[in-house]
Order: sequence, then structure tokens, then C-alpha cells
Amino acid sequence: MKKYILFVMMILSLLTAVSCSGKKSNDKTVDISASKIMEEFVAKAPNCGGFKEYDKNNDPNNLLGRPNQYNQKIKFEVKTIEQSEDDEPKGGSIEVFDSEKDAISRKEYIESIGE
Repeated sequence: MKKYILFVMMILSLLTAVSCSGKKSNDKTVDISASKIMEEFVAKAPNCGGFKEYDKNNDPNNLLGRPNQYNQKIKFEVKTIEQSEDDEPKGGSIEVFDSEKDAISRKEYIESIGE
């Protein structure tokens, strides 16, 4: 199950690498938010359940808003994964970065801890 969760997180990190928030990329400005991505997941993936949006005060990694880290984060539950009693959804995470470079660095870090 841990590999599945990590796989979902890696895919989501890769997604954020492609869709950075409000920055120019190849002369195109991309306006994306973690909330908009979550809306699409809920609309298109029936296995997506509840979710929790983080801010600087409740980010469990204490990375939100720090230099070279994500500026938006949502964790969501996948209904096929057993959920625990705590307040943290089990399933996946959406992280939005200011630059593709920052997103790729985060992706590589997540991959390294899963080895």
C-alpha cells in the first residue's frame, strides 16, 4: 500500500511540474491552483474522497511557502485505501510550485525516500 501511495504522490508531483501556478512557461501563463486540480479529480475520479487543504500553520512538512518549495498543498483520500481515525487523508497529495525546477526537485526527493 505504501508503494501505491508513493506512486500517486509522484504522479501528482509530476503533474505540478507541468502546471506551475501563474508563471510564464514557453510564453504561456498557466493559472492553476491545487483547488482547481482537486475539483477535476473529484469530478472525474469516483475513488477520490475527502480532502484537506493546507496553509503555513498546518502543513505537516513545514514546507508550504518556503523558498523553492510548494506554495499550495492538498491531501486527499482514495476510497480504496483504508482511512485512519486521524485528520490526515490517505491517498494522494497535490502540491503546486512556482517553478518547474522546484517541482522536479520535490519529485526527485519523494522518489529517493521511496527507494
